[in-house]
Formats: sequence, C-alpha cells, structure tokens
Amino acid sequence: MASTPVSALAERLDVPVGSVAGLEACSAEELTHLDSLVEAAFVREQEAVEAGLKATLQAVPRPLRGRAKSLLFPGGDA
Repeated sequence: MASTPVSALAERLDVPVGSVAGLEACSAEELTHLDSLVEAAFVREQEAVEAGLKATLQAVPRPLRGRAKSLLFPGGDA
C-alpha cells in the first residue's frame, strides 16, 4: 500500500495515523512542507543534544573523560 503524506508524517512522529487524521484536510504540498519542518526540528534537536553532551564532557574529570566519551559517543563521533 502506498504511503500517503499523512501516514508518512505519522510514521516520522511515531504516532498512530489516527492521531494526525485531522491533517487529511491539508493539501499534499502543505503536508510535505509540515513534514520537512518536523524533520528539520528533529535534526536541530539531535544537534543540540550532541552539542550538550560534548559540552558536558568538559565537566567530567580528565581521568574519566575518555571512558565517558566512549559511553556517550560509541561510534566515536565526538
């Protein structure tokens, strides 16, 4: 079954489609725009969390910092 803009938005938000069913009155363009805004907000949120974690590492005592970094950033992304 093809994904509708409303179901795609519900999937991105990880909510049941019924939770956003009221958005079916919106046009496909409006839903696409809303979906892109939600995606951008999630990206900014992830960046803010990562920046906060990196800043927090500075408060960890130096002897423990390497271990804390490996726990917070298991992929070595810090």
